[in-house]
Amino acid sequence: EYDWSDDIMLYAQYATGFVAGGFSETCGSVLSCQPYDSEENDNIEIGMKSELLDGRMRLNLAAFFTQYESLQRSQVVTIFDAAGNQFQETLAVNDGDSDAYGFEMEMTYLPIENLRFDINVGYLDHEYDEFTPTEQTSDQWAGVDLSGLDVPFSPEWNAGVSATYFMDLANGSVLTFNVAAHYQDEMETQPYPADAQPDGVLRPKKFTQVEDRTLVDAYIGWESPEQMWNATIYGKNLADETWRQSANAVAGLWNFTRFAPPREYGVRVGVNF
Repeated sequence: EYDWSDDIMLYAQYATGFVAGGFSETCGSVLSCQPYDSEENDNIEIGMKSELLDGRMRLNLAAFFTQYESLQRSQVVTIFDAAGNQFQETLAVNDGDSDAYGFEMEMTYLPIENLRFDINVGYLDHEYDEFTPTEQTSDQWAGVDLSGLDVPFSPEWNAGVSATYFMDLANGSVLTFNVAAHYQDEMETQPYPADAQPDGVLRPKKFTQVEDRTLVDAYIGWESPEQMWNATIYGKNLADETWRQSANAVAGLWNFTRFAPPREYGVRVGVNF
């Protein structure tokens, strides 16, 4: 860390971590009972943290590079039992290495005492460094270079903006008005391509993509003078966006898809004691 001034701090850091290995939840054959390894990563980050405009603005910037090894994947593979009967199991496997770099910006700004704006922007470029499955991880795509596919759950852009206004009432209680919007880019959920590639072009599986979406939320909150009681009227996903959160395609048979909640209104009442 380096203090550029009383209000600006620059930093650089290195970190390493892992996601522990283990065994697949299903175990019906010699192949599926084998353990999978840890997923490991190394991360380098440089950035700035600051408080500007006499404390009315907080601005944080960060740029990062992360290298992943032995990515953990969930894959449906074909299994044969001792009698030669064919069935399928979902296995956890280690397949591929990837590199990710990007930047993040967070800003909080108070133009007047009772009004606050929060803004955040993030960019991510996440690509495979190597992704050629083996027979142990994918019986269909063994030996095929899949590094040109998109890395799952890696949206390129995300951004959010929020405005909050605090109103002090005569009896000492406080009303809070908030409206917020958040955008997230499209992304893939499946690491392996579709089962059938008639023209030889590798394509992701259909209906497994998370579409880009913008969510708009708002609430009005009240807090009692002694901060014991509070109540909130809220609305989530006010534009009633329909978007896929995750998907799991099972061969060419069906697709397990989970969609995000639709528009929601509600009232919350709380007490602190």
